[in-house]
Amino acid sequence: MTKLTSLYTLATAALLALPAAASAQEVLHWGGVKTPGGDRVGTASTGAYLARRAPYISTFDIYCIDYDHTAKSVWTSRTVTFSQAVGTNLLQAQRQLGTEKVWGIQQLRAAAYLTTQFGLNPVGPGSADDQWDTIHGAIWSMFSGNTKVNKTAMLNLASSAVAAQGNNAAWDDYVLMLDEQAFSTNYSNATVLNQTFITYEPGRTVTTVTPEPSTYVLMGAGLLAVGFLRRKRVLASILFT
Repeated sequence: MTKLTSLYTLATAALLALPAAASAQEVLHWGGVKTPGGDRVGTASTGAYLARRAPYISTFDIYCIDYDHTAKSVWTSRTVTFSQAVGTNLLQAQRQLGTEKVWGIQQLRAAAYLTTQFGLNPVGPGSADDQWDTIHGAIWSMFSGNTKVNKTAMLNLASSAVAAQGNNAAWDDYVLMLDEQAFSTNYSNATVLNQTFITYEPGRTVTTVTPEPSTYVLMGAGLLAVGFLRRKRVLASILFT
């Protein structure tokens, strides 16, 4: 009975030592621009894009926030929250978004807010100010170092969005989708060529299948602590019997 109790204690400690995963890897398939024919800023399509997760049965909307990179047809992403993107995963986010423009959680929230405007404004040539062009250009202007998208109307809209929506935590229901290469220990700027996307995923929970090295360290620490307490209890029982 004593052995079973010890094994139960060790197993419980090991489970408690496993940290909750903040993000997970997933393979995404680029599905092109959502609107037929697309709308354009210069040579770039704008508006919502489509992506598919394995097994690639259904699609979901993603919104490009980075003009300076090129999307691949299939890529492995890691989903992080906005808070993580400016906190624990700041390095990885900067690897993909770059550091040439000042950006942070206010800009990410404003970009999320701007994506809702696609459904409220007309699209395509002939519409008022070709508003989808301006909306997506405004999103890009907050993160892009490319002067081709930094037109006055776009910059003004981006500035207004940051001022009006930048502090609204409701937009944290969006997540940032970073190229897995940005997390590589063999990171090279030449390998991170994917654009950066955000998507709306409220209450998204993610798990990792393979424990990371830090997981084993924490589990080992938990086992050592249980072993120390067990040894202390045995010594106490010997002394007082």
